[in-house]
Amino acid sequence: MARLVLIRHGQTHTPQDAWFRGQVDVPLDEVGLAQAAATAQRVIAAWTPQAVYSSPLARARQTAELIAAPLGLEVQVHEGLTDINYGAWQGLRMHEVRTRWLKALTVWNTRPHHATIPGGETLTAVRTRVLRAVQEIITAHPQATVIIVAHAVVNRLIMLRALGWTYERFWELQQKNCSLCVVEIADLGADTYHVALMNDVSHL
Repeated sequence: MARLVLIRHGQTHTPQDAWFRGQVDVPLDEVGLAQAAATAQRVIAAWTPQAVYSSPLARARQTAELIAAPLGLEVQVHEGLTDINYGAWQGLRMHEVRTRWLKALTVWNTRPHHATIPGGETLTAVRTRVLRAVQEIITAHPQATVIIVAHAVVNRLIMLRALGWTYERFWELQQKNCSLCVVEIADLGADTYHVALMNDVSHL
């Protein structure tokens, strides 16, 4: 059985109002570093991972490195785990996007799989690359526990697949900073996913 421990990166320096971070490469702040250290202790206490994978973005890599170090593992960066590309929205505040792209933003907030972000990725495209990355990881570690440190959008898409939910439930899956989700794949041939844990932040 393969076990995936999905972890969202720790907290970053963010503006007071909501913004579209996506592939803007921002580091963890002091709170985020502490969250990642606490998450490392939780991982050590609960599992013996064979590998730690990360999105290439700094906030995920820093989180992954703090988890991997006490395990004696090197972080393996996988491009397929990177956050969504928000295109023209990237780096903008919510009110800025609302002013210029109200219709597209409304679709993103209600039916994200139908949203067209100018110059950005569709949710379907992100799902395709993310699930391809997951398949590559579990193929490389078919009987092991693997840590995956990524982003809210990435982890939500993996959890939608694991739960058998449709895109309509995308926003129902909360992903707090340094939360843990655990997905077990009992039969790789049958591609059968079982969810053992969701959005757990008890270690924080």
